[in-house]
Amino acid sequence: MDNEIERIPFIPSIGILNASNNRIKRFPNFPKCVQQIDRSMNLIDKIPDEINEIEGLIELDLSYNKLSKLPDIQKLTSLIFLKLSHNPDLKGKIDLEPFQKLETCDISFTQMTVCEIPAKSFVN
Repeated sequence: MDNEIERIPFIPSIGILNASNNRIKRFPNFPKCVQQIDRSMNLIDKIPDEINEIEGLIELDLSYNKLSKLPDIQKLTSLIFLKLSHNPDLKGKIDLEPFQKLETCDISFTQMTVCEIPAKSFVN
């Protein structure tokens, strides 16, 4: 049985938020201290540009939503895990070069493409 949560209030000191498998439609504001966000399996159709301000974010899972566009996330250089899969209307290109710590990037079942990454990015 799915949860039926439709919104999450602002929690100023939260570090990890798993609100997956609900009925959340809007992506709320998060404190800049949050490190992990799992909003998978919801009804989110837009990510606000302010997500780029959460510079310490290491994990972001927005799979199985209704996204069609990804805002600029180039400042999220701490990301280790990025999952956007199963958003069939999600279009655009993602440049992975700024994400030097990224270990997982799942854009399957989207219309996203990855920009070519220069070989120098893989040198330690």
